[in-house]
Amino acid sequence: MDAPPAPPPDSATDPSAEGATHSGMSRLKRTLRPALLIIALAFVGYTGWQLALRWRESRSVHVEPFALSLSLLPLLAATIFQARAWVFVVERLAGHQVPRGKALTLYFDSLLARYAGKLGLPALRMAGASSIGTSAGLVGISIILEMLSWVAVGGTVGFGLSWATGSLGRLPILHTWLASCALGGSLLVLFSISLIPLKRYPKAAQRSLRGQADLPLISWHTPFNQLWYWLAWAGHGALIARALGADGAGAIQAAGLFPLATVAGFMVLVTPGGLGMREAVLALGLIPALGGSAAVVAAILSRICSFLAEILVWGWARLASLREGRPLDL
Repeated sequence: MDAPPAPPPDSATDPSAEGATHSGMSRLKRTLRPALLIIALAFVGYTGWQLALRWRESRSVHVEPFALSLSLLPLLAATIFQARAWVFVVERLAGHQVPRGKALTLYFDSLLARYAGKLGLPALRMAGASSIGTSAGLVGISIILEMLSWVAVGGTVGFGLSWATGSLGRLPILHTWLASCALGGSLLVLFSISLIPLKRYPKAAQRSLRGQADLPLISWHTPFNQLWYWLAWAGHGALIARALGADGAGAIQAAGLFPLATVAGFMVLVTPGGLGMREAVLALGLIPALGGSAAVVAAILSRICSFLAEILVWGWARLASLREGRPLDL
């Protein structure tokens, strides 16, 4: 395979720009962490109280192995869609293609690194920037844009499906004016980064974000792949609910909960991989369809399936590289 192209001689390689990117992310996290921590603790506490009230009413938990196994398949596809979405962000910022195989492998590596802490993902990805012919600063910005689009598409799909299926009403803390604000904000962010050219942004934003002035910050490929990612999560949720005994209506309602819970888990910046918050949203939303004990089991099984899917895709990528002597390309 040819050597990756050298990064363009712009501010993406400027160490001061890389430091500014990292500093900006740190300030944002410090600002949001206290408020999000309070919301997370309140939500987890409320969920625990509801589970305690409903636990004695719960029936015995039975897991259908076939449906549970099927629920892993959408997550395998979702992991690949998620990686492709980030690669398209990097290529838009760099102005050229990057080695797809190396970029995908780097992405899969970083997914596992985030379980060691929130900074594990950006640290590993930025450290591997040179292997795909870009700078750490450019990769840092690509992570911010990827996450903005990921949350925007996820919020749109999650709140939209939860509202359409009626499952949003099971989440009293989220079923308020916050839901409308979150959905509207998601659409606004998605519109801003995928349709508005960079030259329309304020000068300070143009200097910080970089990219091609006449083009939006991300191409349509990124939200398109992320849409499939979130729909795959919805399919996983429906299958998990069926595996634990939900009827057809209950499975449809569960489909909207899983994207919403995943976004909520990401927004809590105090736990690795959103541990706790995602399970709380799922358990609270699934209580009416499954009962308290089965709802908890569903949340735990979903977490296990998510981790297993990432391990399997990572292992497949590594094995493909070793067998063929070159990185995979998707």
